[in-house]
Amino acid sequence: MSRSQSLAPRHLPLRSVLYNLAVLAVIAAAVGIGAGYVVEGLRDRLKPPVQEADTTVKANKTVAGQSLTPPVSWLRDPALQADGFAEKLDLVVPVSFLSDGALANFDVTLLSSTRARMSAYLLDTVYLHRFAATQLSGPAGLVGKPMTGGDGYDGETVWYDPLGADPFVAKCSPPVTADVAPRCVRTIALSGELAAVISFDARLLSRWREMDAALQKPLALIGTGLKR
Repeated sequence: MSRSQSLAPRHLPLRSVLYNLAVLAVIAAAVGIGAGYVVEGLRDRLKPPVQEADTTVKANKTVAGQSLTPPVSWLRDPALQADGFAEKLDLVVPVSFLSDGALANFDVTLLSSTRARMSAYLLDTVYLHRFAATQLSGPAGLVGKPMTGGDGYDGETVWYDPLGADPFVAKCSPPVTADVAPRCVRTIALSGELAAVISFDARLLSRWREMDAALQKPLALIGTGLKR
């Protein structure tokens, strides 16, 4: 074979050319996708962190003769932002548990203690007389007693601490629909002449020992606190 013949260009079969082009196209696409992920990752890093509801803008309210400064973002009814007197305050309060930082929203109504009966008082004067014979197992340290029907207590259960001098007491209602978690309600005394009616997800009963401590910070932000 002559030197000129050995140097002559060699023509690849069409099938090989198409295969090579397909491989190059796949590589290019993979590089493009990878670059897209890098860009998206950088974009995510540049996004500002999720901000909690603003608590710097506050309303000035007076309930039961006590001056309160609830964050406007916590007011259940935005129409009640105006400063002044109120018979009660309906709030949605974000609560952070101290043990692990878990967050939960509590429905809290602040009102005069003369218009409320504390749950610990109701345990001895009302609930005890309506307990069914059955005792339920549940969160450690709490006793669960179903209520006998009638007078609006149908299907309700009271969970309480049998050893506490000022016991934790919560009355829990069955869910309205299957996809909604049951709710529990407790009424506690606050500083001054205030009381708080607190409604929360029944699944938080397991955190009953740390609940009051978790409530201290948002209550202080409002201008009140647990009665000692």
